[in-house]
Amino acid sequence: MAKHNRHSIMKVISLLMGLVLGTIVPVGATALAHDAIEGNWKNRPNTLVVRIAPCGAALCGTVVKAAEDAKESVRKAGTQELVGTRVLMGLRRSSNGSYSGEVFNPNLNVHASGTVTLETPDVLVVRACILAGLICRQQHWNRVG
Repeated sequence: MAKHNRHSIMKVISLLMGLVLGTIVPVGATALAHDAIEGNWKNRPNTLVVRIAPCGAALCGTVVKAAEDAKESVRKAGTQELVGTRVLMGLRRSSNGSYSGEVFNPNLNVHASGTVTLETPDVLVVRACILAGLICRQQHWNRVG
């Protein structure tokens, strides 16, 4: 009887370990999963490359490459170093699948509320609005690489 109880206890422990490991592994895999908008994106005038990556609990977009004329243009508007400037901040996924956060336009030196929507796997629509949504602009960005 003691042998039977030991066998039953070992089965229960094995079952519990399987359940525990089964729940831990997917959680770890989900935590490591990349978001669909992460990566490098180029604006359509081909003057900027922006890297979208995690920053805290949200996503941010930072300029990683810029054309010389773009660098000069934003210097005149007040941004001394375009490369390294965050142009997308606090992006969080909305219920409709787009991302909401803040957009910085270095050409105008203006922060605005914004949305980022993945139109196709390789096309991102970045939209920024000021004055409670009365004035909006959008750009299409293409995935790089």
